[in-house]
Amino acid sequence: MKRRPLPPPQRTMLDLKQRIMKTPLFPQSEVERIKALQDLLILDTPPEDKFDVITAYCQARFQVEIAVVSLVDSDRQWFKSICGLDAKETPRNVSFCGHAILNDTVMIVENALDDDRFFDNPLVVGPPNIRFYAGAPLKLSGGSNVGTLCLIDSTPKCLLKEELEHLVVLAHMVSMLLENVGRIEDCRGNCLYGKLDAECPYKSTKQPLPGICRGYGSDVVPAFDHEGALKRFGMDDLILREVVTASLEDLKCSFDNLKHCISAGDANESRRLAHSIKGAAGSIGAVALSAVAAEIEVYAKSESLSMAAAMFPDMGLEFHRLQSALIDIGWIS
Repeated sequence: MKRRPLPPPQRTMLDLKQRIMKTPLFPQSEVERIKALQDLLILDTPPEDKFDVITAYCQARFQVEIAVVSLVDSDRQWFKSICGLDAKETPRNVSFCGHAILNDTVMIVENALDDDRFFDNPLVVGPPNIRFYAGAPLKLSGGSNVGTLCLIDSTPKCLLKEELEHLVVLAHMVSMLLENVGRIEDCRGNCLYGKLDAECPYKSTKQPLPGICRGYGSDVVPAFDHEGALKRFGMDDLILREVVTASLEDLKCSFDNLKHCISAGDANESRRLAHSIKGAAGSIGAVALSAVAAEIEVYAKSESLSMAAAMFPDMGLEFHRLQSALIDIGWIS
């Protein structure tokens, strides 16, 4: 006797409700978060190269179709920089980033079709057909997550541990840029992914950024800012010369100690030494050396010591450039 197939299970209203796209919740500190975002005075401002160069780098580095600096406003997510998609904003209630800002860790969605929060999201079932999403919160110094640095692709993906660490560091750099907007002429000394005079030519490609975009080894980030250092020392060139030449050996020792601490896996001491080198180099006008130390400090703070170690050649290069600049003006031989 042939068995009859079982009838399909009856879906209840509860089942149906559970299968409807989940809109992002508001953080408990939403009022304070929105105020912190508005205080940045950055919403609806024109594109800026210092953000565009980071999204272009992210698109190339992580091999994704879209990279975004997204700021989550009260009813929308607005894109300060977006590489790979022609859009300025989307409603907050369909945003992935609205979910990502609820936590301090990177939110990873390897395949949105398998995620109950997003499987029927209009950005998933329609253009840009999101499958993969990784969003690192942009946390300000006051503690508010105002948005994300996020990666998007129409193909399911996953991130390696090293890639995850890299994204976190880049997000921290974007956060520093956001808080520096309007305070100094160029705050990429903290971000270090380069200075471009025009729109980033790599914005719509997946080409790796050239070394010049990082600013090291070129006049984009000067080895020695003689004029700026003179202003800090009351325009007394003799005093400045004594301070600079006396500082060289200390900087060299600190650099050697920093390499040792990073090799030994001591993140806290590495961060402290990098911070010290950044300040000491900056005070004597060694702009590029200070900038490299600032990047190493960010890596050490996030315990990404392998990436900090990768900066050793840049630090060695900038120390050599500083010495060459001082030889050129006759301060050392």
